[in-house]
This record gives sequence, structure tokens and C-alpha cells, in this order.
Amino acid sequence: CHSFMILRHDTIISQGWWKPYNPNYTHCLFSLSKSFISTAICFAVQEQLITFDDYIIKYFPDYFPLPPSESMQKVQIKHLLMMSYGRPASLDPDFYYRKDWLEESLHVYLYHEPGTKFLYDNRCSYILSALLQKVTGMTVFDYLQPRLFKPLEIENIFWEEKNGYNQGRGGLNLKTEDLAKFGLFLLHKGEFNGKQLLR
Repeated sequence: CHSFMILRHDTIISQGWWKPYNPNYTHCLFSLSKSFISTAICFAVQEQLITFDDYIIKYFPDYFPLPPSESMQKVQIKHLLMMSYGRPASLDPDFYYRKDWLEESLHVYLYHEPGTKFLYDNRCSYILSALLQKVTGMTVFDYLQPRLFKPLEIENIFWEEKNGYNQGRGGLNLKTEDLAKFGLFLLHKGEFNGKQLLR
């Protein structure tokens, strides 16, 4: 444990950092980064750029010079959010060493019907990151700046990339207080400081 911050009724009641960590230290959130990917997707749905029911293959035509498999044709955005993509991640222990994560993720064999079985898979969040960038022309990090980070007064942070896309599965670095603000944003169902950011 590097730090903690406890809030009650939206007020900090206890906090602490262990050396060498401090309030200004940006921590790598690892899989907690996925919550920010999901939030970005919800903003895009709110802005009618995409829908949860969209099929993902339509956003990556360059990756399918030949028709994709029948299972891949059925994968929708909601399946990636639910991590019901259809392939056990344990089958690909060397996935992170592959040169092109997106190429690898879009051309795997899916063992289960998309949407039928929960399988924790970092590829789901990475595909969502790439998909949102295809739609908006900006990284998820840049897309969230005016919609989430600036309204929550979250500054001096960064998000690691792979192949030109924010990692999605991890790599977002925030301060402890920043994460507390995000928690309040979720607790209040998209509202922060009296302003409804996400409905």
C-alpha cells in the first residue's frame, strides 16, 4: 500500500502516504485504468458517436481484408465492456510481447459466443481504446481531458501508450486525490461539484 484517502460525506477524513510516496506522486493504476476506458465509452455514447450495440469490426476495416470469422462478426462494444469477448486470456500468456496488440486481438479464435461468458481479458479494454480513437481522432486520454479530467481538476497526469493507443488495460497514472475525485464522480452517478457531466 503506497497511500490511502478516506472520504465521508464528500469530505476527506483521513489520508496518508508512505515514503517515498507523497500527495504529488502519480501512481500507475494498472487495471483500474479500465474504469476510465469504460467512462470514455459512456461519454461517446452520450454524444451519440457510438452505441453499445455497435459491432466492432466496422471500426477496423483495414484489419479485415478478408471477412472475419463468424464469431468476430458478432462482437459488440457492450461485449468488450462486459469482458465477454469469447476467448480465455490464459491461452495467450505471451500476448504482451506481441508487436501489434490490435492485430493480435482482432484475429484470435473465439471459443465462446460473444456475450455469453465472462472472461477477464485485457484485450477488451485495449480494443475499446483503439476503437474510441478511431471514432474521435484523439487518444482516450485527450478525449477525456475536457469531459472528465478538467472538470474534476485532475492535472499533471499521463497515460502510457502501445502502438499509438492508450493501453486501456492499464498505464494511467494519477495522484491519490485524483482517484478520490473519480470515486465521487462515480458515487454521484456522473455528477461533480453540482454539474452533471455524464448521464
